[in-house]
Amino acid sequence: MTRTPWTPEQIDTLRRLYIARDDDPAGDGAMATLTERAHAVGIEAIVLSPSLEDFNEDLRILGQDSLRAALRVQIAAQDVARFMQLAA
Repeated sequence: MTRTPWTPEQIDTLRRLYIARDDDPAGDGAMATLTERAHAVGIEAIVLSPSLEDFNEDLRILGQDSLRAALRVQIAAQDVARFMQLAA
């Protein structure tokens, strides 16, 4: 049985997990681990990838509008209205 950091109550309500990864080997390893754990308990894992090294760099160098646009196409269609409205 795979151990997860989530409680049974969280697993019962969590259906989708967004993983914001860094674009480096450590980010790849963390993404793989989280994705495996999520899938083991039936949770959809969606990986969000930065345009540069990490999301902080994306925000500082590319700006808020560019970061929002890049994230908008990576999140699940059914979450766009909720998350993009919160970000506005």
